[in-house]
Amino acid sequence: MAAVGFLATNVPRAPSAHRLRQHLLIGSVALSFYGVQVCPFVASLGPIENALPIVLSFFAIALLRPVLYAVCATSEALDPERVFVLDFSLYLGAAVGVASFFGVNYGFPVGSGLKVLLGYLLMGAFAALDTALSQSRQSTSTIRDGALVPIGRRVLLFTSFVTLGFAAVTLLIVIKDMDWLLDPLREIGDVQARLVIVLEFLVVLGLMLGLAANIVLRYNDIFSHRLRQHSAVLANVAKGALSERMAETGCDELSLLALRTNATIEALERGQRELMDTRDLTIVALSALAETRDNETGAHIVRTQHYVRVLAEHMSTQPEFAEQLAPAYVE
Repeated sequence: MAAVGFLATNVPRAPSAHRLRQHLLIGSVALSFYGVQVCPFVASLGPIENALPIVLSFFAIALLRPVLYAVCATSEALDPERVFVLDFSLYLGAAVGVASFFGVNYGFPVGSGLKVLLGYLLMGAFAALDTALSQSRQSTSTIRDGALVPIGRRVLLFTSFVTLGFAAVTLLIVIKDMDWLLDPLREIGDVQARLVIVLEFLVVLGLMLGLAANIVLRYNDIFSHRLRQHSAVLANVAKGALSERMAETGCDELSLLALRTNATIEALERGQRELMDTRDLTIVALSALAETRDNETGAHIVRTQHYVRVLAEHMSTQPEFAEQLAPAYVE
């Protein structure tokens, strides 16, 4: 019980359980369908014999996930890269477990196990990437030297991954369906067989496009969110609020833009402070010069300065003057 309490109180902020449940549900259904479509050995099993190991593997992922996060995480907010590695590792372990189960209990060949492994790795990559992108909104990791990954390269890698994944699954389906079409004991005619094959491809295409579209929407949401933040900071800076800073999280061009923009704002802030110091020094010098000729005149300048400050600070509490009489303007 003490160990359970430790995990409950010390697990860092991990991606939401709701998103995990979505991944597990979609993964269970998709991989059960995938196995039947690409592997004749899996297709020879009954629905329960096929689906039960897969469902149990996803239950294992759900149970092991918080434990793995507690053991491997080193900060309160998990970095997106760490989230991806941890989640993908869970899917890899589940794939090895299910492939081994089919091989030991049913004598499936190594080729069948590799097909199961491919399906889990594809599903795991999509799920882990989706979770990592969601986690990037909470991430506080800053850009590191040499760690810049251009957005264009990310798009290219993702596009290549989706294309190769779809091509691999399509090839496996084609090989299985060719053997099935050449089977003299096939129970349905050629027309029905063609319809079944077309339906298989449509389902697989729809699943792959749906998973890819989800990642694209996630990227769009993150980029839009960061651009809105940048725009808000620059709008406040334009109004004179030089204390505003952009979040320097991530490792792409937007992160580099935030880093350099913050450096520019800091330079403007330093320049403004130097200008204010120069202005105050000038006022004090003029007051001192006037005081050398007439003590009353010099003291009057200082008193007026304090009177104006008190009046301006009081007026800044009124709604009609609050926006204009900001602390910097009063100063």
